[in-house]
Amino acid sequence: MIMDTENNKNLKTLYTKLDDGETTFRTLYTWESPDRIWEEKDKFWYSSYTLFFVVVIAISLILGYYLLAVAVIAFAFLWFLQASTKPITIQIKITTTGIRIDEFLIRWREIKHFWFSLKNNHMLLQIDYQKEGFKELVNRTSIIVSDNIQNIYKILVKYADYGDKQEISYNLLTKIIYGEYIEESEFETKETNSKKDNDFEN
Repeated sequence: MIMDTENNKNLKTLYTKLDDGETTFRTLYTWESPDRIWEEKDKFWYSSYTLFFVVVIAISLILGYYLLAVAVIAFAFLWFLQASTKPITIQIKITTTGIRIDEFLIRWREIKHFWFSLKNNHMLLQIDYQKEGFKELVNRTSIIVSDNIQNIYKILVKYADYGDKQEISYNLLTKIIYGEYIEESEFETKETNSKKDNDFEN
């Protein structure tokens, strides 16, 4: 088992080295999606949050926490602005060089882990990466995936490691922000069942 893990890591390293050459560039998979999860809000939603923020601001002013009141006002403005602004459509390309999100490229050697989560009935691809020159800073980007999730997993796992809960520091806050973590075993089980079905048909 240890030898298999080492072989997989060596293979991924080899992929990464080969992928840096322009002559080997290929687009492996592409799709389009909204840049964030968004649902149109009704009057009740706006009324409820308006009342909530007004109460918090009023209490802050009464207690003399003026800076907190200003901070809450700024946050409320951004909150309502994001809620009322429809998301833009972005293009995602998985290539032999890395993952390109519109014009932003994350190279394979920069990716620490990838993993999937489920939030508000949306499947999300999470990418944890470190840009060159900023090794101490781990970034995370979320991409909405609408279909062919199994195929996307099969491509990604050739180049990068699927992060487990410990590696991605999964906790209650992570769950709230990014959604329910999906175990890699779910994808491996589907792959095994798919192979069995193909063998049966043949």
